[in-house]
Amino acid sequence: MRQTYGKFIVIDGTDGSGKATQTEILAQRMKRAGFDVEMADFPQYNTKSAGLIEEYLNAKFSKFYSY
Repeated sequence: MRQTYGKFIVIDGTDGSGKATQTEILAQRMKRAGFDVEMADFPQYNTKSAGLIEEYLNAKFSKFYSY
């Protein structure tokens, strides 16, 4: 049997640009087409490793402003 691999699709953009909306539209369309779909969003602040990301975004590591 031939092994097939899934696809990893990334939707990136600034806050409020519609990423979640477009992700949901794409996921629904792909499901209707018969694809298995898994969704994830990052950073996931409720995980242990996200603490460092949150500190970085809040400029805890530098006297300069974060982006």
